Amino acid sequence: MKALKTSSIFLFVILTLTGCGSQEKNATHCNKTFGRQAMSIDFKELKSKDKSDSSSIHQLRFMCTRSARETGKIMFASFGDWNELVYDPDKYWPNVLWESVDLIKDGKKYIVFTSGIESTRERTFSGVIVFDELGNDALAEDSNVKDELVAFFTERLDENRTDRSFSLKLNEQVSKDKNTLK
Repeated sequence: MKALKTSSIFLFVILTLTGCGSQEKNATHCNKTFGRQAMSIDFKELKSKDKSDSSSIHQLRFMCTRSARETGKIMFASFGDWNELVYDPDKYWPNVLWESVDLIKDGKKYIVFTSGIESTRERTFSGVIVFDELGNDALAEDSNVKDELVAFFTERLDENRTDRSFSLKLNEQVSKDKNTLK
């Protein structure tokens, strides 16, 4: 049952992220000084690209971060290795998936996807999508844990700024995966 629930969420996220047009052009460029003073928080409602499906999920975005992988660094520092990399054919960097993590120490298990965009033409952001153990969008407007989740990531954003262990491990895995696909 758990595998089926996770697979259904996984499929929905892939379909949503590959078709949501998340690389919106924005004339406002990020300030060159990174950190909380330049960062803003945004919520993006991602709708399925399937026109017959009206469902959506919410992504928490930290705009103008140093890298698109900041939320992944937070998860890696807090929970160690990820469970899976989810590749989008239109992007080089995958979405990173952690399953069954007690994210906010409430005894509940969460499924977490981290992703982001780095670009000179668009605003760099690092994002996260979170589902509770029942597959509900934990960042939805009516979620009773949304504020705690935002606080979890916001408080840790400036930690481990120079720690490259997540990036090094991710780069290594992506290189292996890309070579396997050739």
